[in-house]
Amino acid sequence: MSGVIITMCDEFTKDMNHLLIYMITSASGCVNEPKLYGSMRLADAASKLIVLLNKYDVPLNDKLNQVEERIGQDKLLCMDDEKGFVKMLNDISLMMTDVLLEEDLQL
Repeated sequence: MSGVIITMCDEFTKDMNHLLIYMITSASGCVNEPKLYGSMRLADAASKLIVLLNKYDVPLNDKLNQVEERIGQDKLLCMDDEKGFVKMLNDISLMMTDVLLEEDLQL
């Protein structure tokens, strides 16, 4: 049993390192990229985090999975539909507000 736990911890550490590498290299890339790419990279990092939390069976509010889905559908709008991309960011921000409100109600 302990071998399974160690393997899972090793895999979790590897996954987290990959996410951190993505975030740090994204920050570096943002220096010379168009302005909206930074927002896209942040939203994409949030999506990747939600995927990892699901992978490790962390209990999540259903809205987080909806956020991840929406990001996946619309993140590339930043390339040719700025208004659509900004709408997606605003929509997922409102969804996250709902998550916080639901958490407050559960306390």
